[in-house]
Amino acid sequence: MTSMTKGISDVQTLVFRPRGSHKRYILPLLTRQPAPSGKSEKIIMPAKVNREECVSCGTCVEECPEEAITLDEEEIATVDPKKCTECGKCVEACPSEAISLE
Repeated sequence: MTSMTKGISDVQTLVFRPRGSHKRYILPLLTRQPAPSGKSEKIIMPAKVNREECVSCGTCVEECPEEAITLDEEEIATVDPKKCTECGKCVEACPSEAISLE
């Protein structure tokens, strides 16, 4: 399979998946073209919280191994982009599907 075909297949898997099925898919790491040194650079895309869907349960705070998620004064989850490593544990743990890695 060529890299272009694989890329299209990955996009289709992520874009056209049924709502709530995020637990069955592993989100691929996005990479830039290899740097002159030959190493790929990881693009950091920290988790994002949909404030309207967050139910303030705190499950994501407990599951985050980097302690990157806290509840703000309105009891809504907020992510510190400097601490987030995109592990996806918060996405899997969120019962209201309010967190994404997009």
